[in-house]
Amino acid sequence: MTKVRIKDIAKKAGVSVGTVDRVLHDRGRVSMAVKQRVKSVMNEMGYKPNFLARSLASKKGHAIAALVPEAKQDQYWQQARLGIEHAIVGLRDYNVTVKLHFYDQDSVKSFLSAAQQLMKSQPSAVLLAPLFLNEGYRMIKHFLEQELPVILINTDMNFPGVLSYIGQNSFQAGKLAARLIDFGLKEDSTVLLLNLDAEHIDGGHLIAKEKGFRTYFHKHVKSGIQIVSKEFSDFADSQATRVYLQELFEEYGNMASIFVTNSRAHRVVDALPKKVLRKISIVGFDLIEPNLRYLRQGSIDFLLNQNPQLQGYWGVMNLVNHLMASKTIPEKQYLPLDVVMIENLEYYVDRKLPLQVVF
Repeated sequence: MTKVRIKDIAKKAGVSVGTVDRVLHDRGRVSMAVKQRVKSVMNEMGYKPNFLARSLASKKGHAIAALVPEAKQDQYWQQARLGIEHAIVGLRDYNVTVKLHFYDQDSVKSFLSAAQQLMKSQPSAVLLAPLFLNEGYRMIKHFLEQELPVILINTDMNFPGVLSYIGQNSFQAGKLAARLIDFGLKEDSTVLLLNLDAEHIDGGHLIAKEKGFRTYFHKHVKSGIQIVSKEFSDFADSQATRVYLQELFEEYGNMASIFVTNSRAHRVVDALPKKVLRKISIVGFDLIEPNLRYLRQGSIDFLLNQNPQLQGYWGVMNLVNHLMASKTIPEKQYLPLDVVMIENLEYYVDRKLPLQVVF
C-alpha cells in the first residue's frame, strides 16, 4: 500500500502543505470549511499521522499528574499504581511524563496538600481518584479553571467538564451484589450492608452501591427481608471488629448475608468464628490477596472485580490519546461487572495488561 504524504493531501484538497500541517497540529488560522475539507481528504485517503514522530519532534512534552491514595497499606491502590506504572512503561518512547502524587486515604488534609503539590508541578492533565466528595469537587473545579483535562477513576463525581470517568457503574454493582445474595436468601432474613471505612469518608461510589443494592430488593421483595446498613471505622483492630460484629449478630439473630461495599471483606472473615461463616454468605469487592485466600477457602462467596489496575492504566492512556491525538474520549467508560467465584478465579488471576499506546 502506497504511503500517503502530506503533499498528496494538500494537492487533492486544493490547499498548501502548510495549511495541511496547521490542520494536523491544530494551530494557526484555518477556516472551518478548509479544515473540514482537509480532514475529509485525510479520511478518504486513509492518512494515519505518525504520532510517535510528532511527539519526539515536539519540544513541548506532556506532563500528566496522577493524584491517588498511598498504596503502602492498601492492596487495592497498589493495583491502581501498578496500572499507572504499566502505562508509563508503554510511554517510554514518547515525549510524555507521568508523575504520581500520593495522599493518605484517611486524611482530608493530606489530600488537599497533595493536590497543592500537584498544581506546583504545572501538569498538562490530571488523573484523579477522589475519596472525599466536598474536597474532590473543590479540586476538580480548580483543575478545570486551569483548563486542565481531568479523568476520574474509582469514584464518579458527575462533575460537568470532566473529560471522563473510568471504573465500574457503582449503582449497577450494588444491584448485582444484591442479586447474588438473593439467590440463596430465605424469607424473614436480615442482610447486613457494611461499609468498613473511616468515618469521614463520603465517597460517592459507596453511596451509589447502597442505592443500587436497596433498589434491587425494593423491586424483588421476599417476605420479611430486612436490610441493615452500618459503617465501622475501627476495622484495622481485629478485636474491635469481632466485638462489633458479635453485637450485630446478637441484635439481628437471623443474619443471613453480609455485603461489604469495598475491598475489606477479608476483615469480616477474620473477625467471625467458623461456625458463623458456615451459616452466612459474604459478597465483597476486589481481587486482593486476603480476599482471594478466603474465596478459595469458601469463606467469601463472590467478589466483584473493580479492576483498579485497568482503571489506572486506561486513565493515563486516555489522557495521552486526548493530548496527543485529540481523540474524543467517552465521558463514561464503565468496566465490566466481573463476578468472580472459586470456579472461575484462575481466569482472573495474573491477567496481563496490554503494553501499547492506542491512538
